Amino acid sequence: MAAFADLSILYLPEKEALQKLVEAAAHLGYSSVAINYVVNYKENKKRATSTNIKYYDIFAVFPKNVKLFHVACTTLDVDLVCVEVTEKLPFFIKRPSVNAAIERGVYFELLYVPAIKDSTMRRYTISNAYNLLQICRGKNIVLSSGAEKPIQLRGPYDVANMLRI
Repeated sequence: MAAFADLSILYLPEKEALQKLVEAAAHLGYSSVAINYVVNYKENKKRATSTNIKYYDIFAVFPKNVKLFHVACTTLDVDLVCVEVTEKLPFFIKRPSVNAAIERGVYFELLYVPAIKDSTMRRYTISNAYNLLQICRGKNIVLSSGAEKPIQLRGPYDVANMLRI
């Protein structure tokens, strides 16, 4: 039997709401989930060399421009590079950067919840996912929810079918 994981369930400060979200994921068939705790770099001046990083199992970055994307793919010690899906990418994804990331064992994460919320975001999600899938040839892709509510979660086989579109 396959083991499924959702690597992006958003952290909620209300413990009961977060527990319901995790229980809903377990009910849908996920054997493990990762709680996504977002640290805004502008607010928190700590660097990537901070000793607090050792307390996290998965370290992901969300690059906002082509230079940061290239650095994340080639040099940063990260597990995931999250790709924007709620708007048109402000840069073109370059094959050499993606190939370097794949060789280093870095994965690319796409979120599917924005596609559920709004038709415009659905268009951007499909477009950005298609561009990334073409460049990396389907390798090292992680499709996560980014869910804030239990109703936004989908079963693992439904999520797998989203990539077939």
